[in-house]
Amino acid sequence: MGGDRWVAWEGGHREQLVARWPRRIRPGRVVDDLVCLTDLLPTIAAAAEDGRSVLDHLTGEPSSTSDTAAEDVAESDEATRLPQRELVHHSANGAFAVRRGEYKALFTTGSGGFSDPAGQDVYPPDRGGQLYDLTSDPGERNNLWQSEPEVARELFDALRATGARVATPASGSLETAAAAATSPRRSSTSGTSPERDSSADG
Repeated sequence: MGGDRWVAWEGGHREQLVARWPRRIRPGRVVDDLVCLTDLLPTIAAAAEDGRSVLDHLTGEPSSTSDTAAEDVAESDEATRLPQRELVHHSANGAFAVRRGEYKALFTTGSGGFSDPAGQDVYPPDRGGQLYDLTSDPGERNNLWQSEPEVARELFDALRATGARVATPASGSLETAAAAATSPRRSSTSGTSPERDSSADG
């Protein structure tokens, strides 16, 4: 996979989560779901079976956490799959990428970090961004940004919904992604995956 730490390519983010819990986690079980670091503390808290969330006391609103979720867990792996979600990646240079299901959109013309080319920010409908089907193309070689623009736009809308702050290449100033969607930008003419330093591939 291309890139290393601090970049928006898969080489900067994809890691296996390995867990061992005798008599609770079945040995050899493999689950193909998206998880991230922000999932670990809630998972550990749930596993500890001690203490409780005080979120409802802090917000003054009833907690949305269901205490009956565990009762619905079935034996099959398919029954325990997590709901589809969006994961937002952020690189060392401030580039954003969004992963949902098999698709990942990178709103940069390069790696967004230390791997060459670093690239510059780009947003739909501008050319030069990156969109990959990670199920069939985990190495991020077949760029679908131009052939499936509606998917790139959907993932950009998901980024906008988070209120993420992005740096526009034209001004370098920070603004919300929602505002960036209508700002004039310098477009790249490249519709293919950027050439990478082979020494960074893993």
